[in-house]
Amino acid sequence: MAFILSAAPLSIWLADRAAAAEAPTLVSIMPSSGPAGAAYPLKATLRGTGFKSTGNIVHFGPAVISDLPSPDGTSITFSVPKLMGSRGEAPPAVLTPGQYAVTVRTADGTSNALNFVLTAP
Repeated sequence: MAFILSAAPLSIWLADRAAAAEAPTLVSIMPSSGPAGAAYPLKATLRGTGFKSTGNIVHFGPAVISDLPSPDGTSITFSVPKLMGSRGEAPPAVLTPGQYAVTVRTADGTSNALNFVLTAP
């Protein structure tokens, strides 16, 4: 008795899985507000789906925080930026009190936005 194996079904399944990859989805950010200013360090945790184990990029308003890990694919913890780097010899720009959109970007796309509010210290 002879068996003939074909790799075609496997390659179709793998192609379907790759096509099914979706951009991350944000559900919550905790805390969702905190004081502005470098004197008030603060960590926040994003909860959602579709995060990668490494290489997640968080956009916090104009600030970008690169290469963040997600130990379980559903959470990312990051330090809330209070300063933004500048180009040349200018000093870092301070993020002023206000509302900032927060998103996560992976190789599969960019998430929906949640808001974080930097309050006056």
